[in-house]
Amino acid sequence: MKYLEIKNTELIRRGFAKTKSLSIKVKKRMKAMKMVADGLSKKEISRRLMLGKNTVYRWVKRANEEGIDGLKDKEGRGRKMKLKENELKELKKIMKKKPSEVGCFGDEWTGKMLGVYIKKEFEVEYKKSNLHEILKKYKRK
Repeated sequence: MKYLEIKNTELIRRGFAKTKSLSIKVKKRMKAMKMVADGLSKKEISRRLMLGKNTVYRWVKRANEEGIDGLKDKEGRGRKMKLKENELKELKKIMKKKPSEVGCFGDEWTGKMLGVYIKKEFEVEYKKSNLHEILKKYKRK
């Protein structure tokens, strides 16, 4: 069994104190790093946080190589957007307007309304959670 070690535990502990502004996923990674710093085994951390066996090892490696930034989400990871780049640009412009200005009802975009609009205009379907991510990212300010 490989022994896990955080090279800079003080950095992790200070970072753990600042988790209020981080995403849920990053908070979970930080919690795992604190557990490593406290001496828990990879197996025990995996069990407590319901993670795959090698996930904790991978996170420790990233934390040791890049510090706290290694635990943050990076661009380009995860599933790619279904809309093409030009369609996303068009959607951004549209979402700066009120829905009523583009043939929908209401003054504010909702996830459901956005899903109907995207399906009609771009022939692409998104899950509810993805629609809310798009809303959060592109909503007019």
